[in-house]
Amino acid sequence: MKTQAKQYQESRILTAPKEDLLVMLLEGAVRFAEQGKALLVEKKFEESCRLFIRTQRILVELMSSLDEKLLGAPMHASLMSLYYFVYWRFVRASVDRSAAMADEGLKILDSLRETWTLAVEKDRKERRGGPSVPAVAPPAPAGGIDLGA
Repeated sequence: MKTQAKQYQESRILTAPKEDLLVMLLEGAVRFAEQGKALLVEKKFEESCRLFIRTQRILVELMSSLDEKLLGAPMHASLMSLYYFVYWRFVRASVDRSAAMADEGLKILDSLRETWTLAVEKDRKERRGGPSVPAVAPPAPAGGIDLGA
């Protein structure tokens, strides 16, 4: 039996436009990376590694969803390189047990999340000719939402 929080999250994902899914993925990556870094600092290496792997899986999904025809070759290559760089920051964070590597990846992920959130809001505002609508719904209630185990 699914919890209400899981049902809410599932419904939100299944009904979300692509641009909202992108923001949700980045939010998940930031959340997992922050949790992984906190566990790394606590020297809980196995748990931190699991969370960094979840972050890496999201980055792989972001890379695989890039559409060169839509973005154009230069933008596609730039985003691919950036996602790949961040991916390897979290690999190195796990292997080297390095909070500094996790911080590097987190800074970029957080910047990407903020940038895409603003871009989605701006696009919505321009399309509607009115005030901006939030890019994503308010956060789900606490209770261990899982973006994909």
